Amino acid sequence: MDSMGRKSEQEGSITREECARQEEEIRLVARYCMLDIDCRREQVLRYFGQTFNRADCNKTCDNCISGRVGSPKDLTKEATQIVRLVSDLSGSVTRTQCIYIYRGAKTKEVRDRGWDSSPYFGQGSHLEQNTVERLVNFLLIDQILAEFAVANKGGFHTDYLKVRCTCGNLALLVDAR
Repeated sequence: MDSMGRKSEQEGSITREECARQEEEIRLVARYCMLDIDCRREQVLRYFGQTFNRADCNKTCDNCISGRVGSPKDLTKEATQIVRLVSDLSGSVTRTQCIYIYRGAKTKEVRDRGWDSSPYFGQGSHLEQNTVERLVNFLLIDQILAEFAVANKGGFHTDYLKVRCTCGNLALLVDAR
């Protein structure tokens, strides 16, 4: 998301402020797509500053039809642990590798790279894989973490994680199932 408007900004066709606004709009769309429990009509109307009672949807959106329900769960501790894990391994871990380490996967790669000795190895083993994936995705969307691409000799790119912002008070609520 970071680089989507950079080319136009560098060419001078849009201002830095316009680029930042467009990036924020992209983050809102990504968040909308990831929130697969909340009523879609409620989300859209909230964006426009209006309130909507989910019961009035009458199961006319995909989320209400699915019947999925979640309960808000405070994942601040887990989010902080993931941010610290990425900080410790900054520049050398991908999104998937981060999730494996945090959930305590005992793969050959994790052992060979010594990631199983990280203090955060296995700290997320009590969470489902889907929950950890969503948490990492929200940390990226909310710009707490960022991905940067590194090209290999063959010209292919790998996206690595880094900490983008150091938030003193990381208050993050994510719907967990």
